[in-house]
Amino acid sequence: MESENVFFLQLTPNIPKYYIDLAGHFKSIGITLVPVTIFDLKDLLTSQVATVLIMNYSLLTNKNYRIIRKKYLEFMLINKRVELVEFSTFERPVGIQRSEANGYYHYFALPATLRDITLDVKLISRNEKKEQVKWPGGSRTTLPLLK
Repeated sequence: MESENVFFLQLTPNIPKYYIDLAGHFKSIGITLVPVTIFDLKDLLTSQVATVLIMNYSLLTNKNYRIIRKKYLEFMLINKRVELVEFSTFERPVGIQRSEANGYYHYFALPATLRDITLDVKLISRNEKKEQVKWPGGSRTTLPLLK
């Protein structure tokens, strides 16, 4: 089975202490958690939609998240380049409803167990993979037979 990649967006300069436990839980279900900064993420994005995990749990991470969201993430969401999964102790951001309606933004409240986090992200990334398999063109039109 091929391992999927989920990008873990760092909101602080250093990788948080809980990252090792979180990456271990993701590895057990066949998903590789890749820590990236916003600048790394911009370089790593391809034509496929990337799943990005954000853990927003303190005032510092919330401040950094709001800056990153305004400058980069909203543009990526509007252009359907990322599927954003946010776990936050703060309330849902304003102005992101369109991306949420399109299925590219998912919000979950903290506190949550590591098991709940991994299962939620797994379901979201699996659904995204299924949707990529669908034919984008629709059905072909047919002309009525001429008599």
